[in-house]
Amino acid sequence: VDGEPALDRADPADRRVGYLFLTSFIWKKNVSFVASSEKEKVEIVQSLKLNPAQCFVGAEPTLEKLYPFSVPEKETNKLSVLFLARLNPIKNLDFAISCVSECEDIQMDIFGPINSQLEQNYWAECVKLIKKNNLLRRVRYHGLIPNEKVSELISKHHLLFAPSASENFGHSILESLSIGRPVLIGDQTPWSEVQNMGAGYAMPLSDKKPFIDALKFFQACSKDEFGEICERAKAASRLLYSNSDAIASWHEIIKQKLAQEGSI
Repeated sequence: VDGEPALDRADPADRRVGYLFLTSFIWKKNVSFVASSEKEKVEIVQSLKLNPAQCFVGAEPTLEKLYPFSVPEKETNKLSVLFLARLNPIKNLDFAISCVSECEDIQMDIFGPINSQLEQNYWAECVKLIKKNNLLRRVRYHGLIPNEKVSELISKHHLLFAPSASENFGHSILESLSIGRPVLIGDQTPWSEVQNMGAGYAMPLSDKKPFIDALKFFQACSKDEFGEICERAKAASRLLYSNSDAIASWHEIIKQKLAQEGSI
């Protein structure tokens, strides 16, 4: 749980205030914004005090690539969990640690950056929680992971645990599904349909017990049972997201913008 990077940069909150001040004279003019969800649009409009017509919603295109599908080795009553996110309070690592502490023989690997003093302080609290629950051998922080290594990292685990309090898109969730790994997530993401598709669970964060029960369910799965879940995860990624549809949504945004300008 050691290895935190030294900090020599301003807190993101301070940078955000400066950014808002410097650009406040610009976005009142003929500037448009694109949100990745209706929820994000509301946040942008309220934060920047925009006319709602200045903000559009478009699916977020990602890099097209083929994700190899495989079923990992899986022993009954064993589970390897991955937490992959910046170590910020909104990502809810402390919640994940608390859930794992209630389950024996579950390992959780933590990967992600610590970008500010706020996150440094938050990680210190998470370390205390890990030590308090005697999890030093089961919950480990590994630092950063290069983007090109993420898919390989996910494939080496059984489950992506992402109990984020808010997620406008959630690239790691889509990538996990694309590789064929189920996800355990909060319900404040665009991926809540995974539960109806048997590809994971998306639940309110107000209660830990359903998350603990979900961890124990995956833990109890045999290799064959887990393999079926992995296949459903892969299928869910194809049904829930299409890069061509995302690009088409941006074409529609451009068309709407041109119409506003009277260009078409």
